[in-house]
Amino acid sequence: MKNYRYPFIAAWLAAALTGCANADKPALMRSSPPPVSAVKLMQENNESAPTDTYQRAVWLTYIELADMFSRESCEEDFRADCGELFGELADMGFNTVYAHVRAFGDAFYDSELFAPTKYLTFDCDPLAVMTEQAHAHGLMIHAWINPLRCSGEEDMYRCEGTLIGEWQSDPESFPEYIVRPEDDSYYWLDPAVPEVRELAAAGVRELCEGYDIDGVHIDDYFYPTTDPAFDAGLYAAADTSLSLSEWRTENCSLLVSGLYSAVKSVRPDIPFGISPQGNIVNNYSALYADVGRWCAEEGFCDYIAPQIYFGYDNAVCPFTDTLAEWEKMTEDGRQLVVGLGMYKTARGGELSGSEYSGVIAEQIEDVMNDENCGGFAVYSCSNLLDGSDPDLERQSAAAAAVIKKLTRE
Repeated sequence: MKNYRYPFIAAWLAAALTGCANADKPALMRSSPPPVSAVKLMQENNESAPTDTYQRAVWLTYIELADMFSRESCEEDFRADCGELFGELADMGFNTVYAHVRAFGDAFYDSELFAPTKYLTFDCDPLAVMTEQAHAHGLMIHAWINPLRCSGEEDMYRCEGTLIGEWQSDPESFPEYIVRPEDDSYYWLDPAVPEVRELAAAGVRELCEGYDIDGVHIDDYFYPTTDPAFDAGLYAAADTSLSLSEWRTENCSLLVSGLYSAVKSVRPDIPFGISPQGNIVNNYSALYADVGRWCAEEGFCDYIAPQIYFGYDNAVCPFTDTLAEWEKMTEDGRQLVVGLGMYKTARGGELSGSEYSGVIAEQIEDVMNDENCGGFAVYSCSNLLDGSDPDLERQSAAAAAVIKKLTRE
């Protein structure tokens, strides 16, 4: 192992990889009790807060956060902006926000493992502020991370002093730990590497120990390519009887199970969720994501939120049929949260036009009336609140109306 700027990380990784269950706790693993969700505390005190696990969720992306940062100049401005945003979402009937806190190997929070995001230009801990304001408005907040995607070449200098920076700057010592595929502008961590998976798990521990979040969430960024060149050396060194596809699929399952275990080791009271592609075939053929196994077996996730961003008449994945397929896969106990593509209803989008003026509202109603579903999630905040696009505005109003109607019933 190299001498990293944060030596406790190397010690933690070494202990995890060698199975040293009794190894000394590194500095990151503090001995004080982990935080308790502010929502849970409000519930215990009979204050206003969500009381069920049914998710009426919305994704808050790094793009939307970067736009908020660019409009503000200090923490108090950001706090006010968050308060206004979360207040609007609560008024529309939502109860959960999936907030992007790591999109490119960066951190929208105070991290000892990952470099600060380049988008933040003033002194602030965005996740602390978002958590505070979400709970103040009765919303649950899930920390949304992309565990494998890193930044482009021009921003890798920002990772100096982190493991990601070390791996990228010394490829001879760390072959294929981090790779930029041909025709891809981003670097990607390789889940075949045990140290990569352990860093991902350490990052989740850091979030669960440091913040009173109500869940941890990942989406569909697994392997970035099907090109055998991406990890040819590691595959050869593995000397496995598995095919490349089988081997990559197992690597993704090891990554996911490690993230799940990391959450539960610190915060067994909060859920870990995955949002894969809605097209089940694509998860296997392009991403090496074994969604069937993750839904069927314990130890991978608590909820799964497939991105069923399709209309009822979609030629490949019609909404109703695709939903039925996911219901079949989750019948053994995983909570099914249905991802809905509000962005596709924008003017010129696949679901835009007057004949589709209420398609998202109709899908929400279908989901809320379906006892096999444990919620829905809308992509994304800006699409819900974009008053400049009449199609989006009409969709949002219809969605809010049906949420409120069915929540009262």
